[in-house]
Amino acid sequence: MKWEDFREEMHQYFDKTCGEVQVGFQISGEPSTMSYLESEDDWDDAVTRLVERMRAAWTRPVSMEIKNMVRHGT
Repeated sequence: MKWEDFREEMHQYFDKTCGEVQVGFQISGEPSTMSYLESEDDWDDAVTRLVERMRAAWTRPVSMEIKNMVRHGT
């Protein structure tokens, strides 16, 4: 999947306009905090990390959590 396709799907998934969505991700098994997906380079890095994690896990499931990092006050 290309970055533009992913970005469009995320806006539809979160039902928000472009300015209201700041996508973050975390790959299962990685001890880091959420990383932002703001550009095609970020997307390429995320896919590379996911593939590397899948190869290392081999027989265990690997997932990528995606969430909208924009917090709106209530």
